[in-house]
Amino acid sequence: MDVSITSHDLFGTVEAIPSKSCAHRALICASFANGTTNITCPYTSEDIQVTVDCLKALGTTIARTKQGFRVVPAKEHNRPQNVQLNCKESGTTLRFLLPLLGVLNVNATISAEGRLFSRPLEPLVSELSAHGMSFSWQDEKILEVSGKLIGGLFELPGDISSQFISGLLLALPLLNESSTLQITGPTHSKDYLAITEHVLKDFGITTEFDAKNATYTIEPQHYVCPGVYSIEGDWSNAAPWLTAGAIGQGVEVTGLSMQSVQGDRAILAALSLVGARVSRQQKGAACMMDHLRPFTISVSEVCDLAPVLAALAAFIPGTSRLTNIQRLRLKESDRVQSICSVLRAFGVSVELSDDQTELIVTGGKQPVSCIVDSCNDHRMVMMATILASYATGPVIITHAEAINKSYPLFFEHFKQLGGICHSMES
Repeated sequence: MDVSITSHDLFGTVEAIPSKSCAHRALICASFANGTTNITCPYTSEDIQVTVDCLKALGTTIARTKQGFRVVPAKEHNRPQNVQLNCKESGTTLRFLLPLLGVLNVNATISAEGRLFSRPLEPLVSELSAHGMSFSWQDEKILEVSGKLIGGLFELPGDISSQFISGLLLALPLLNESSTLQITGPTHSKDYLAITEHVLKDFGITTEFDAKNATYTIEPQHYVCPGVYSIEGDWSNAAPWLTAGAIGQGVEVTGLSMQSVQGDRAILAALSLVGARVSRQQKGAACMMDHLRPFTISVSEVCDLAPVLAALAAFIPGTSRLTNIQRLRLKESDRVQSICSVLRAFGVSVELSDDQTELIVTGGKQPVSCIVDSCNDHRMVMMATILASYATGPVIITHAEAINKSYPLFFEHFKQLGGICHSMES
């Protein structure tokens, strides 16, 4: 699907969709709890549906309700011993499920789409292999998994993917023996680990963390059904609208928690830093233009904010920098290349630093009318849409269906804020 956008200022109020990160974790926890959980999550996405489908293949009964999901854990004797799982392009689903497959001791054939299997799985696979599991690649799109996961000492680096660590934190309480998880080196995306710990606690699981030694101790425990569990609003997907507010007349996003542990709530601090007028409210946030100034922001802990921050930089006269960009290359697309490609399509000057760790954007000129490729990346669709809203003329975004990965309602909410667009045959 291609989308044609006519430039028009974005203004008004939109409700945040449920957090994809929280939903993945809650669905898994509910699948192993001691009762039926009703998860309040009125809107879903392709990635969340992938996790739902995989959990159902593993024996969990999950029904879609008007409010969200009704999750009934499988009886142990009803769990299948051989399953086929399609993780599509969901890195979260794949990395969370691998250790769970070992806990359940099932044989799984896992397929994937897009760049998923080219994104890092090591050293998670090697560590799981050292604890009783077996992995065999049948081809570039098929992974065979088998074997029973054995507890003990696990060691993982903290600078590749926090999802490796989160996956083990979700799985290890289900073992019959205690385990220790040692994190080596610097830890990136700590806020995603905080989300995992927060959801685990809500389902009755406690983990002991020794900050000095960067070590988790996980005892055997039972997931406890909370009855009803609500998924909070998604800061990552609210960020494009708040950024649009900083560029134009102002946008409010409701349904966001100021107490959230989601790392991408940092969008408010970033917008304040560049001079936008930010309002923090009890049940949401708003942002509008003020005196914007060039910025330098590290995106090492907020990778998903990099595309919209790059779009913001395009509108600010002067030179802005996004630093520590290395991990952007490991997403649904190589987002370093994708961000550069999108900006250049709109006539925005962008270059890489000599050591390839910084994106340098020279802004201040109105984006030009263009045809821009989304690189099959949902974050690039968001970025291009914000740029297109203030361009000199019509813009066509190709492969815009990528937005369904995280935010199927994106263009509906875009129109709600005054955006003008229509779908085209691609």
